[in-house]
Amino acid sequence: ALITGYASRGYIRSARKMFDEIPIKDVVSWNAMISGYAETGNYKEALELFKEMMQTNVRPDECTMVTVVSACAQSGSMELGRQVHSMIDHHGFGSNLNIANALIDLYSKCGEVETACGLFE
Repeated sequence: ALITGYASRGYIRSARKMFDEIPIKDVVSWNAMISGYAETGNYKEALELFKEMMQTNVRPDECTMVTVVSACAQSGSMELGRQVHSMIDHHGFGSNLNIANALIDLYSKCGEVETACGLFE
């Protein structure tokens, strides 16, 4: 809650300091920091932190995926977006409406309208 509070008020460095001090991070703490970066327009940092999360034993959840796909869309990171889409399918998150909407947004913003339409149907 503190990480989210700091980040939502623009204190992203304080949020990161608090995040770094957590000895055992769960998906909620990872999501809070990734989301904090994304919501403050720090998409590159959000995506780098997601990659770092994937090096741990913490499994992403639907919230993680929505945030990361949205960060990919905002930053034009189509290659990572495709990788995340594969992970979404692999983990069985494909039926989540929020994730589907984020994927449609990603493909639309990155110029892959046919793929976006295919997801819509």
